[in-house]
Amino acid sequence: MSSHREKELPEIQKPSDLLCEYAVDPIGVDVTHPRFSWILKHSGRARLQSAYRILVAGAPELLLNDKGDIWDSKKVKSDKSVNVEYRGKPLESKTRYYWKIKWWDDAGQMSAFSDTAVFEMGLLSQKDWNGVWIGGGDLLRRKFVIGDSVKQARAFICGLGWYELRINEQKVGDHQLDPGLTDYEKIALYSSFDITGLLRKGENAVGIMLGNGRYAQDWSGTPGVKDRLKIYRNAVPKVILQLEIQLDDGSHLKLVTDETWKVSKGPIVTNDIYDGEVYDARLEKSGWDSFGYDDAPWEKAGLLPTPGGELVSQGTCPPIKKIKTTQSVTVS
Repeated sequence: MSSHREKELPEIQKPSDLLCEYAVDPIGVDVTHPRFSWILKHSGRARLQSAYRILVAGAPELLLNDKGDIWDSKKVKSDKSVNVEYRGKPLESKTRYYWKIKWWDDAGQMSAFSDTAVFEMGLLSQKDWNGVWIGGGDLLRRKFVIGDSVKQARAFICGLGWYELRINEQKVGDHQLDPGLTDYEKIALYSSFDITGLLRKGENAVGIMLGNGRYAQDWSGTPGVKDRLKIYRNAVPKVILQLEIQLDDGSHLKLVTDETWKVSKGPIVTNDIYDGEVYDARLEKSGWDSFGYDDAPWEKAGLLPTPGGELVSQGTCPPIKKIKTTQSVTVS
């Protein structure tokens, strides 16, 4: 006679480690059919997935009631749990979506739904960009006033060849040497940042530092370079930025790069991707990225032509980050 334990089916557990485009809760997704992945958990040995069901909703409350108003895949017979393509309603730029999943094993057992995960779209079309490319200096700044508390805020930015974005005297994100290297006449990568915690009701300032990077190098007089590396003729450091700010009162504020920005030279007097940079501390402008800084002597930003390439989200590409700081032996 079989024991009661032998008759029990192994316990199937809810999926975990949900990924969208290889990332946990990504922002700045700009593919129209993002791919979902998840990890299966089961107390039994050698169990297989036989089916799954994915729900995508525009509000977390809908998922609490197991409703996917954006996509309900229904029960799909499949053992695939990696890179399952989204097949729902068209996704919209700058929009946040919520998703969860459940699965069936090869014995027909159904799991509970997973915890809710999110993904957020970037700018899906070039027409979604309202800012223009500007430049004319190493430091750029713009001050502005927000009339209510900030509910959510995002920054979309591409600075060529390299940039550092700052808000209210704080560096945005942990990326270094952004954006990734591309042929800028074909593709220029932009990054998306959650800046909700950096903005405040009242006075704010945004600042940008620009460097030459791979884009704005002058190698025209260097023998042999034109045969090995692509040179972007007449290229100068430039940036395009768009801040999307939602306020608690339901209103929306947008700040973009245009001719109202101010520019100036900064303490980095030269910079090169091979030879490093020369920093002159005597040229520092303390507080240049704060609202109260006096930028009256600064010049008006110049409007610059596009580098030619399409703006594409850097998205889930792992960025360069600062891992270790090495102290100098001497300072002279």
